Amino acid sequence: MSLVGASFVLMILYFIFGGTFLYTVYCWMSAVIFGIYLIIDIKLLLRKVTINGQDSSYTYDDYCIAACQIYVDIINIFIEVLSILGD
Repeated sequence: MSLVGASFVLMILYFIFGGTFLYTVYCWMSAVIFGIYLIIDIKLLLRKVTINGQDSSYTYDDYCIAACQIYVDIINIFIEVLSILGD
């Protein structure tokens, strides 16, 4: 099962049973997922990456989009860390 699928299952279990432990685990998994997204976005920005057999990279005109994606990844990680520390 992928990390995203496990996170989805934890989210459903949290809504059914509640509890701070499940919420904390869900927040940690979400922070890890957004960290992986951040790594992928930075790799795409720096050089060409092969994803599913296709070469992917940002062109000169796509750097604004890349900067926005990296910004959103960092904001999501920050929100998840705040949720962890808020419990």
